[in-house]
Amino acid sequence: SQDSISLYADILQQVALGILMILLLLTVSIDYFYGRHLLAPLQRIIRRRLTEQRFPFDLNFQPIPTTTKDFRLLDERLCELMRRATLAYTREKDFTANASHELLTPISIQRSEMENVLAQPNVPVAVQERLFASLQTLERLNRIVKTLLFLARVDSGQYQRTQRVFIAPLLEKIAQELDPLFEEKKIKLTLQVPRDLCLDNQHEELLFHLFYNLMNNAIAYNRSGGWIKVSHTTEGTPQGIVIADNGKGMTPSEVEQLFHRFKSTQPTGNGLGMSIVKGIADFLKIDISVQSAPNKGTRIVLQFDSFS
Repeated sequence: SQDSISLYADILQQVALGILMILLLLTVSIDYFYGRHLLAPLQRIIRRRLTEQRFPFDLNFQPIPTTTKDFRLLDERLCELMRRATLAYTREKDFTANASHELLTPISIQRSEMENVLAQPNVPVAVQERLFASLQTLERLNRIVKTLLFLARVDSGQYQRTQRVFIAPLLEKIAQELDPLFEEKKIKLTLQVPRDLCLDNQHEELLFHLFYNLMNNAIAYNRSGGWIKVSHTTEGTPQGIVIADNGKGMTPSEVEQLFHRFKSTQPTGNGLGMSIVKGIADFLKIDISVQSAPNKGTRIVLQFDSFS
């Protein structure tokens, strides 16, 4: 009858729909697992060559096992690019260190000779002025060379992160050394860091250079009668140290080039101070962010993962 045909038609439609759904799920599952199996070498390449690597790269490459020619070729090319980048970086670092060492000796000799000439009696005033100007130039060159040597040592990882460093005494020591500059520009310094706040697995000398350059920079770019505030912040994760001022501030383009070597907006600067900050921050695994606006000051946040 027509009723029995309609009944069986509905049942067959439901059965067919169920079978189609089962086949669809089975097909998607097979494609998913088979695709993961096929792409597993690619995932290992991305993880080992890109995600888990930090520059300079570890050159002890182990080929990632795969039977796919394209994946094997990709792995080889990535290893080759990482090797070339690391070797180029190493050559540049070695050149900087060697050149700096070679420059220190003639600089020292030239300075000694000029000082000996100045120590002689009856030296004309015009000659004295030229010698003093040359000594100032040599001293500036000496500072640049020593800074380059310091950067080369930081980049090569010659320092060990094994010390526990208390932040407040370190900042107070830096403030004491910079006190003449604070008095000269009548800048008020405020330190709001707990006495028991400390960092584990760090290097005290590197942290000293880091904070010294940041605070010295804040003084240089500040206005007369301004203020500088160094405080501990718990906003976000990890915790951090904030160095803020109400100085001249920077444009977005200046902020972008802040950590580039030999780029400075100060007529007497050499652009290496903030390069030291960036090099130390990278070595000590410190996240550094800068917020600034012209005539509104600058705010620098250093986030550490080793507070205790």
